[in-house]
Amino acid sequence: DAGGGFVGGALRGLHGKLGYLRRLGVTAIWISPVLKQVAFREPYHGYGIQDFLGVDPQFLRPVSGNGRDFGIPESVGGRLRSIVPWSRIFDDREVLLAINTDPREARTAWVTVDDAGHRAGDRLRCLYSTDAAQLGKDVAVEPRNGKAVRLEVEPGGFVAYGR
Repeated sequence: DAGGGFVGGALRGLHGKLGYLRRLGVTAIWISPVLKQVAFREPYHGYGIQDFLGVDPQFLRPVSGNGRDFGIPESVGGRLRSIVPWSRIFDDREVLLAINTDPREARTAWVTVDDAGHRAGDRLRCLYSTDAAQLGKDVAVEPRNGKAVRLEVEPGGFVAYGR
């Protein structure tokens, strides 16, 4: 029993166990439910699903290679080789997370952020990255598809941005 408190871990802890999970044969990790949640109470582990057909707007952010044509990442030839972004909003502050599903090439994409939570010209800072050179670097919020930022993620890498 969690006693109504947080039960779980942190992304840094998960990252530290990726080698172990890989050796076990794990090929995918379900970090959190991506369906729209009830708004009137705190659901246990996020399983208070309000709409089984509606993706929570904090998840699966649309992406674009050119900054004009946005959509959800899609597989090509049975393989997903893209930046796959999602976000969480805590006390009106968005944390944007993204992985690069391509293990061989760095990927760059425009990623939609919460339109109501950002103004054009705002900056998001890299809070965590598998590429230490990105830590502390900023990306600018631009008026694309509402609001968007341009992210670059190393091959097979992961990043987290926030204010």
